[in-house]
Amino acid sequence: MSAPPCTYQRAAAQLFHPGRCAAVVMDGRQLGYVGELHPSVTAAAKLDGRYVAFEVDVEPLLAAARIPRAQPLPRFPAVERDLAVVVEETVAAGAILASIKESAGDFLEVARAFDEYRGAQVPDGYKSIAFTLTFRSPERTLTDAEVDKVMSEIKLGLEKRHRARFRE
Repeated sequence: MSAPPCTYQRAAAQLFHPGRCAAVVMDGRQLGYVGELHPSVTAAAKLDGRYVAFEVDVEPLLAAARIPRAQPLPRFPAVERDLAVVVEETVAAGAILASIKESAGDFLEVARAFDEYRGAQVPDGYKSIAFTLTFRSPERTLTDAEVDKVMSEIKLGLEKRHRARFRE
């Protein structure tokens, strides 16, 4: 089964640690929360360490679920590229993903964030978010030049929308 994708937005909820909680949102509707439990909650339960939890209303997920139809295996190979985007702390990964999808065109098959970094290689007040992008054409094998062109369009869009810079 599959459902429309959920997004995550910074949030605050009583049981969760401030700054380490996100609202789970599907189609503009908040379904619940996910995050690190507040230290007072873990202390009351006599738990040592840090714990994560989620509270989600599954009814809307089940109502939106669709049974996927079988698809033939792709005839042409995919091309994967990683992209490390440096942006201000206030820029959400979801906003960057939306911009990537908007700029990428039809060849982008999948885009997903896989790492977030703050440290010596990134200025204070900024973070680096790494994405894996998968490109494929249903009609032919993509050339490196075609994928390079799409990557340039993506970078240009991110620079314009989010004042992004890029790590090698």
